[in-house]
Amino acid sequence: MMREKIDWSSMTFQDAAQMEQNLLAMLELMGVPEGRRDTRNLRTLKWLNRNIAASWGDHGLAEAALNAVIWLLRWDARISGRG
Repeated sequence: MMREKIDWSSMTFQDAAQMEQNLLAMLELMGVPEGRRDTRNLRTLKWLNRNIAASWGDHGLAEAALNAVIWLLRWDARISGRG
C-alpha cells in the first residue's frame, strides 16, 4: 500500500469534512459497529487504524477506509500542533 505525499498547506476544513463523510459511508458499508463510527473522536480513529485491517481486511473498501483514517489522524495532528 503506497501513500501519496500530501500537500497539507492546501488542505481546508472542508476537505477534512468531506474525507470524514467518505469514511463514514465506507464504514457503514463495511458493517463497522455504529459505536465505532464517531470519526470526530481521536480515540475512535486510533481504534479504526488498529482494527480495520484485522477485522475487515478482506472487504473491498478496507484499504480506502484505512487510508481515510490515516489522513484524518494526520489532519488532526496538523491542526492540533502535534504533527
